Amino acid sequence: MENNDKFLSQDLLESYAIRLLSGPLNGCEYEILNGRVLVIVGNDVSLGRSDSFSELPENTIVIPYGELTGSFEVIITTDPDLVVTIRELTAQEPEDRTLTLNQQIEVLGLKFAVKVKNEVWQYSIPVLLKITLLQQDNISLEVRCLNM
Repeated sequence: MENNDKFLSQDLLESYAIRLLSGPLNGCEYEILNGRVLVIVGNDVSLGRSDSFSELPENTIVIPYGELTGSFEVIITTDPDLVVTIRELTAQEPEDRTLTLNQQIEVLGLKFAVKVKNEVWQYSIPVLLKITLLQQDNISLEVRCLNM
């Protein structure tokens, strides 16, 4: 992904995070590197096909969730109000939406928010995170965490 949009200085580019608010990775936070991150959402079947994606950029999050398959970019802009652009990548022209920091948005059925990395979220998010570590012969090992 090439940075051809107007962006903040490199110091500020490295200081944002996206927090997922739904799906199997609910509550997980990811750093937004170089002012943008690509998010790919889809069901297990579509994401599991080896021919689904060519080589993905380093700053990509793949989320097995829902029935819709698609992708979008989160782009930090130079807007004085620190507006974030969400660019949904479709077969037609990409669709851009904007939001402010700490504003919840839903794209492809996935809810999330973006904030300055070292700031506190403006709202508390109770999170139940279930991770299946091992699944074999109908036996699975799971870890569940509740974060308040």
